[in-house]
Amino acid sequence: MGRAVRIALVVAAAACALPPARAGELDGRLRLQVGQEFDSNARRVYGAREDSPADFLANLVFQGEIGYRRGAHRLALELHGGAKLFYQRRSEHLLATYLAGRWRQVLPGQRSFGVRLTLRDTTQAVHSRDYLLATGEVFSRRVFHPGIPIALEAFAGGRYFIFKPDHEADLIRSTNLGPSIGLRLSASFSPAWSAGLSYRFDTRFFDQPALAGQTGEGVLLGRDRQDERHIGVAQLRFQMHWWERHRLIVQTSYFLSFNDSNSLSSSALWHRLRLVLSMQLPWDLAVHLMGTVQYTDYLDGIYLESTAYEPDADENENAFAIRISWCFWRDLSLLLQAALYRNAFHSQEAERFQRETVMLGLAYGWSF
Repeated sequence: MGRAVRIALVVAAAACALPPARAGELDGRLRLQVGQEFDSNARRVYGAREDSPADFLANLVFQGEIGYRRGAHRLALELHGGAKLFYQRRSEHLLATYLAGRWRQVLPGQRSFGVRLTLRDTTQAVHSRDYLLATGEVFSRRVFHPGIPIALEAFAGGRYFIFKPDHEADLIRSTNLGPSIGLRLSASFSPAWSAGLSYRFDTRFFDQPALAGQTGEGVLLGRDRQDERHIGVAQLRFQMHWWERHRLIVQTSYFLSFNDSNSLSSSALWHRLRLVLSMQLPWDLAVHLMGTVQYTDYLDGIYLESTAYEPDADENENAFAIRISWCFWRDLSLLLQAALYRNAFHSQEAERFQRETVMLGLAYGWSF
């Protein structure tokens, strides 16, 4: 479900950008989506097709965005909620929620500072991968004008990540917390072209011992596990308008993440290349495409134990999705979406993963 939520968020962001808030006034947008979906690998298992049961499900999505501006203060709130209700594989029922809030104060000299808070929760009926992720950070931003608008932002904060599986024995797996710092640089070269660079450094302290090795009698444990995560992102965006209401948006992103861990089999290098294409066409048609290609390099082995679980690795799969929407009456749209998922490219052998989904639904959006 993690990938499906991200796809929905990317599509919604490209298609339904909020207008700027007016001073002293509240504005926002609400969106509701309902649909029927087919999932060829309902349990998301690796291996042969016969080990991957398919199922139909009901897909529900709710999105809300609110912005408020008064004087030098800016406030933004977001809510994204989703549910997947399977007809036969009921153990795979899933609820996913994303909450985000940001307060910012504008200062003289093109400067601002503020606070960001996020909460992400995923809960399945029967699963060992349910989690809660909470993050918070303060940031300071400065806009420069050496010919083109350039913004530099520094931020610092922390995160808390905890598993909520059905079995208490799984609670120790990857539950962690720790501080983070980073820089973000963005530039608008023209009304059509913009780009961004960012770097984040996290230290993660785990509530579990590090894996120090393995013998014929079992696993050797060392001191408490600690990871250092370096994350770099480069983005390039192009947009153009024609015939007043119609537009094209192309965005490409490259993510590079390096996890340096004192726990054997947890150090890894992740490469992720993503391309998003959104087109607003005549006759109230919109087409959105997203492709992700990934390469994973496990520096000291892919997994020491078959029961080990790395959330980042779990989301590392090549993916392609296409969504076609038709606004046939006011703000009511008919949606058709198809997606496929395959293994990421690995430095070592891994079991084959295959999954395809097709969804037909309705969406209604309301701006105020």
